[in-house]
Amino acid sequence: MMMHWFTRRRRESRETHRSARLGVRALVLDRQGRVFVVRHSRVPGCHLPGGAVEPGESAPMALARELEQRRRILLSSAPHLHGLFFDERTREHLACYVVRDFRQAQPYEADWATAKAGFFAADELPAAPSRATRARLDEVLHGASISMSW
Repeated sequence: MMMHWFTRRRRESRETHRSARLGVRALVLDRQGRVFVVRHSRVPGCHLPGGAVEPGESAPMALARELEQRRRILLSSAPHLHGLFFDERTREHLACYVVRDFRQAQPYEADWATAKAGFFAADELPAAPSRATRARLDEVLHGASISMSW
């Protein structure tokens, strides 16, 4: 009787307790105050660059890897953590960093997954920003209160 309860509880626990997913995003601002945004080929709107935190990586390490490998942006100093957010749609936690100290050896060239990416004035983005991108821009550039939702 006791063993049955224990094994049933273990099975229920595995089914209801999923591991948390962690991602990183960067609000990268150049010296002219332009922001680096990405317009994906399959997802509407402009988004902040970033990706998943891999096992064994810290969030800043993942951010540096994603920006360097996918966007050719090399961090010159530690990024500033803007906030930790929860995306209810994807059930993912997202650490958003502000990056101002970086170098870009060569401009980013779009690939099969990216329709357009680069630095743009916040009021001249190549497409309408996603709700989350607009919120982060308003928080960082205009001092809006920080939301905990992505």
